Amino acid sequence: MDSLPPELHSLIIERTCASPHAFRAMSLTNTYFHAITASFRFYTIALSSWERAARLLPLLEATPAPKRNIRRLFLGPDLEFAPALALNLLRLAAPTLQDLALIFSSSCALLGAVFRVEFPRLKAMMVRGFYPIPRPGSFPALTHLHLDGNRSPVGVPSAILYAFRSLAHLRISGLRAAPEFARELRDALDIDFEQNTDLQLAPNLRCISLDVQLPKRDQPNQITNLQNAEMRHILLELDQSAGKRKDGPHVEYSEGDVEEIDALKVKLAWLNMPI
Repeated sequence: MDSLPPELHSLIIERTCASPHAFRAMSLTNTYFHAITASFRFYTIALSSWERAARLLPLLEATPAPKRNIRRLFLGPDLEFAPALALNLLRLAAPTLQDLALIFSSSCALLGAVFRVEFPRLKAMMVRGFYPIPRPGSFPALTHLHLDGNRSPVGVPSAILYAFRSLAHLRISGLRAAPEFARELRDALDIDFEQNTDLQLAPNLRCISLDVQLPKRDQPNQITNLQNAEMRHILLELDQSAGKRKDGPHVEYSEGDVEEIDALKVKLAWLNMPI
């Protein structure tokens, strides 16, 4: 290691800074590595409580923008009770942010405000909560988008598949009783591949993953059962017909039981996820 140039040491540290624990361990190795890791101090930020966020915000504001260099940011559900704090953190992080995870279980208004912030370098975003439709102009570099929390996100296929030009992988989870969404997605794919139209899907789109949550037993409400059955039928057809489209995105269908979002579990998985 001593024979390697400082630039290579910085690159190694950058690769390990995705995990806060790895960053702390590296910074404590010796004074040399402590100095190098200083510029990666805020590389990954994971906040589950608004108290910690409130303590961090003044420190970030006092740090010159080039030295913040925030690449990954996780905001847990507690932050939705301090919306101004959450938005200030996001605005400070936005210029360099590449990976964003949000768990706001009930605040559609806050997510709407988040989607109006411009993230010029953001590549991956995970949103869990009752989300509105993201604005494509705010995410010009976005390649991976995971949405979870809207049972029937009508409007998402037409708004995202055509407008997010850099998108490569779209994952939508928590689908329930959503035949309107299923029909809209089917129509969007059919328009692109079977008709001569100026509308085209995102050119880099390779995969659409659909995670359906179904109850273990039929519900007393027969309308809900019929809606689940129609949704499942359409989405399974899309999954099975994906191979017939030579250049189109592959549709992946999966289903599981209805379950609540475990913020801690999501956070730990996100911290271990490479960017």
